[in-house]
Amino acid sequence: REFIGGRHGGDLAGIIESLDYFEKMGISSLWLNPVLENNMETYSYHGYAMTDLYNVDPRYGTNEQYKELADKAKEKGIGIIMDQVANHIGSLHPWMSDLPSEDWVNQWPEFTQTNHMKVSRFDPHAAEVDRKQFTDGWFVETMPDLNQRNEKLARYLIQNSIWWVEYLGLHGIRMDTWSYPDKQFLADWTKAILDEYPNFNIVGEEWVSDPSLISYWQAGTNKMDDYTSYLPSVMDFLLQSALIEGLNGESGWRSSMTKIYESLANDYMYSDVNNIMIFPDNHDMSRIYTQLNEDFDKWKMAMTLFFTTRGTLQFYYGTEILMSNPGTEDHGVIRSDFPGGWEGDAVNAFTGEGLTAQQKEAQEYIRTLAH
Repeated sequence: REFIGGRHGGDLAGIIESLDYFEKMGISSLWLNPVLENNMETYSYHGYAMTDLYNVDPRYGTNEQYKELADKAKEKGIGIIMDQVANHIGSLHPWMSDLPSEDWVNQWPEFTQTNHMKVSRFDPHAAEVDRKQFTDGWFVETMPDLNQRNEKLARYLIQNSIWWVEYLGLHGIRMDTWSYPDKQFLADWTKAILDEYPNFNIVGEEWVSDPSLISYWQAGTNKMDDYTSYLPSVMDFLLQSALIEGLNGESGWRSSMTKIYESLANDYMYSDVNNIMIFPDNHDMSRIYTQLNEDFDKWKMAMTLFFTTRGTLQFYYGTEILMSNPGTEDHGVIRSDFPGGWEGDAVNAFTGEGLTAQQKEAQEYIRTLAH
């Protein structure tokens, strides 16, 4: 645990033991980062470089324990949201030593990274080379980029998702790196799941702050092309950034607080504004207490807004006890261990032992808002 970018332990059994805490805090669903086999080397602790799409990583437990978690959580009124990835796998996945077909992954003469030009998916003037590199380029060398235009692979990914929904009784799926896979595959994948489970919810991670680009992916929104999206929910990155800018900015007429108003004024772009995901922070950005310069009053204002405005709230673990990452944006620090999960921890946030008075106040504030 001294190596901040390594695997620190923790497992599904520990989450099962902690369900009472989540129930007490008013949590309605649990979204775990990927827990499937991730037999990779250093810095793959986050789980997004999977090496088996059908089995839980043995360091976390078993498929049976995953099912046990889902069942016991359901008894407490808590659903499970599964974090899935259709864009890439880990480089040590068995496929990579014996590809089912040459076009199973997007291949280049030499390593070519995605250009991350999300706007190329919509831009009527975009160069084809930009569109291709965005979709077919790899995130990093250890994450081979899957080619969902291969019909057999597309069918595999669709069947895999449906299998997990049925096996676990999932309440939802959070699809990582939403816009990066093949565009038609995204529509086919979503439609196939919703055909089987019409009331199921799926949120796609589209990390942009332009509401016209975010709303494009939500089902039922007006589009400038003939693309049909079936995605029920998208992530409101604009509101998150607007709130930080608003609370940290200058006061007065046309102050930075106007950013929050202007963000919400864009709600007309969404077909279902109540089914967009809002969040104070997440595992890919600095914690909100750090973003607000550890100003407790601003933190409380931010929490109040997120718990009372439109949308579905995603709440990152540790925000309720003011976890922070001062002086660094290292993801290992942002994703620090929740105190109390290991024997010998000086602080136990599950019981309140060792928390400061301010942390206890924050925890109770969140519990009150959530109920």
